[in-house]
Amino acid sequence: MKIRKRWLLIGLISGAQLILLLVGLFGFGHWLETRLHQTIRRQVLADNQQIASQMALLIQRMDLDRPEPGSEAWRKLQSTVERIELPNAGFLCVVDSGDGRLLCHPELRQKPELKQMQVGRLPLLRGSRREPLIKIRERAETVRGEMQLSNGTHLVAARRLPKLGIHVLAHQREIGVHK
Repeated sequence: MKIRKRWLLIGLISGAQLILLLVGLFGFGHWLETRLHQTIRRQVLADNQQIASQMALLIQRMDLDRPEPGSEAWRKLQSTVERIELPNAGFLCVVDSGDGRLLCHPELRQKPELKQMQVGRLPLLRGSRREPLIKIRERAETVRGEMQLSNGTHLVAARRLPKLGIHVLAHQREIGVHK
């Protein structure tokens, strides 16, 4: 097939170049969005890890006894957890290292049914491969990953306080990272 009209040849070449340019831009945009999301997600996990470590240090400096529900140590710890706010609808909570019971949560006083949760039985998961990273009850000082909860995926870091037998968890909802 031989194209004899110059304007038709120019139109076909320009059209092909435009299509290739648009495909390239779309592919680059998708790649860039994916990379940005991964970078932000890693940063949120690192921030949560730092927040959990700082909160653990604060709790250690409060010189509390083991925070059994209803005790003075528990009231101080619960009040502290209620005052801390994290971005992306995030929050801090404290769980018992032994059985994973939820000890402190910002909404615990308004929702007493949260006392029945056993967060330690939910494994933190690593990325999209969904392989268990670590269970809260294990002995690692600090862990981070994601948790599947009823309101979606949370990016979580946990810091262990062996002296008190608790873990401090910093949660941020993943949905806030996407926006």
